[in-house]
Amino acid sequence: GGLIQMVASNHPHVSSLRLSLAATWTEAGARGYSLTQLADWLCRAPARLAGLGRKGMIEAGFDADLAIWNPELEFMGEGAYAGRRLCGVVERTYLRGTRIYERGAPMATPTGQLL
Repeated sequence: GGLIQMVASNHPHVSSLRLSLAATWTEAGARGYSLTQLADWLCRAPARLAGLGRKGMIEAGFDADLAIWNPELEFMGEGAYAGRRLCGVVERTYLRGTRIYERGAPMATPTGQLL
């Protein structure tokens, strides 16, 4: 294992939370970490810690919660990341196999459930 075990946040501001993938990837990618390590930190490890047995992996029997993103597309950050160039833009997200977000389209009514 490596020094980093997990990346998670309980930050109450959605504006910062929605940038966590890009901010983490920008710094991790620049330091030679892989997409597999990023998935471990942001998906697998937090799901295990929270006891969410059907979350955090792309495997048979797991919920199809997916983010389709372009790790090379850059944009200027905002909020805590204002003025910084970040890498990685989420194009679409799926919750249990149902598309719930498409970049450039209005957000749909929330369909998730409180865990």
